[in-house]
Amino acid sequence: IQIQDTTICFGDSVLLSPNLTGTYSYLWSNGASEPEVYFMNPGTYTLKITDTNGCSINKQFNIAVDVFDSSTFFSSDTIDLCSGNKIQLSNPDENIVSYQWLHNNSTLPYQNVYSSGTYTLVTANNRGCESVDSVYVHVIGTAPTANFSINNFCENQEIQFVDQSFPADSISSWK
Repeated sequence: IQIQDTTICFGDSVLLSPNLTGTYSYLWSNGASEPEVYFMNPGTYTLKITDTNGCSINKQFNIAVDVFDSSTFFSSDTIDLCSGNKIQLSNPDENIVSYQWLHNNSTLPYQNVYSSGTYTLVTANNRGCESVDSVYVHVIGTAPTANFSINNFCENQEIQFVDQSFPADSISSWK
């Protein structure tokens, strides 16, 4: 009997069949009597197969559900950011193997933000299970780009730093 323990993604189902040829009757523990049955709930199940002579065999199998979901995604539905900041998962699942931002198809684990709008991220884990979450980003200004130059860089002389940050006067103090 070719039925094995199986793990499926949350919300999916799996079609199981013993793949037998010949005349048999089937009785699945969920009450079904067809040779192929869909399962979507976790649990331990059995299949009783009986041949035309009345001989039978029982096969027990388990269905597990991978609960990879959006619990590790954005910590809020709406966030305020400056243009030039980035968004990323607040606590990424260690099993994430791929990222895709839907508005531009980027596959980076973060997204640079330049305009207000909804940012939707699809992630997949090592089993191919996907999870989706969105966050609305409200852009409240422009993130400063820190930059400076140095004048009078000579030994035993005072060093003078010149603020060249963008936008001008965007940085109130340096530490």
